Amino acid sequence: MYRFIHFLAVIISLTFAGRAFALNATFDAQNNLLTLPTVNISNNTSYTNVVLRVTSFGTVVTNDKTVGKNIEFNLSRNALLLPKVTVGSTTYSKVSLTGLTFAVVSINGVSIDTGSNGSYNLSLVITASGFTGPAVEIKNVPKPNTQGEFCSADIYTQFQQSVQGITGSWSVTSCSFDGTTGFINALLTVTSPFTMSMPYSVRYTYVAN
Repeated sequence: MYRFIHFLAVIISLTFAGRAFALNATFDAQNNLLTLPTVNISNNTSYTNVVLRVTSFGTVVTNDKTVGKNIEFNLSRNALLLPKVTVGSTTYSKVSLTGLTFAVVSINGVSIDTGSNGSYNLSLVITASGFTGPAVEIKNVPKPNTQGEFCSADIYTQFQQSVQGITGSWSVTSCSFDGTTGFINALLTVTSPFTMSMPYSVRYTYVAN
């Protein structure tokens, strides 16, 4: 199931990234959880409803004039830029976190399995509506041994959930695996509050670490 959950989390993010979301980040100090309603990666790729477990804040600057109107992770600066972040009852403006270290807990409410018992790094590449997104790397995951394991029954189970009030379904139309690289072709169907069908494909590449 972990393979299915990973690519669903990413395809949801890519599909609905352009919609309007609140920009106020929140930090749960008790659990070290930073919740980002939406985040742009160097103004190129966007993800929504991202929860991070912070292990180090790096260098923290408030009232940083380089922070814009959107939450952004600037790759060249290795900095997370937050227009507003609420900690407890206090809200801080224009906060930059340079050298931040973290683990991704979830995307769009879908848990991300860290795969701590695996010995492979997995690269996911999604192509949808003619657009190929950047590779998403997931470290330390187990690798299926056969096509039967990769294309197991859980892959073909239709998955439904509501994402920011949008209800959709996902179904897999084909699946293959050669022991290192796998391909899944699927169909995303949105039923509410608007209707849309979009075929897409996901390439999985496993590399021993």
